[in-house]
Amino acid sequence: MCNGTRCWCVSLASDDACAAALELRVPEYRFVRRYLERSPQAPLSLRQVDPLIRELTQYRDLIQQRIQFEESNP
Repeated sequence: MCNGTRCWCVSLASDDACAAALELRVPEYRFVRRYLERSPQAPLSLRQVDPLIRELTQYRDLIQQRIQFEESNP
């Protein structure tokens, strides 16, 4: 959202919209909203494999450890 010469944006798309609003000297919510409505959104791509995603067995083992800990320390 833009206010005067400052913008507070929460995503890359809104960053672009705020930058355009400032460049065109129209720092208004209405401009940013319409810019976002008219610009095509890139489809989200979900990945099955990523270095940040652990194997399911690791999650299973962690849950089992936590359950055992909770049972031994009521």
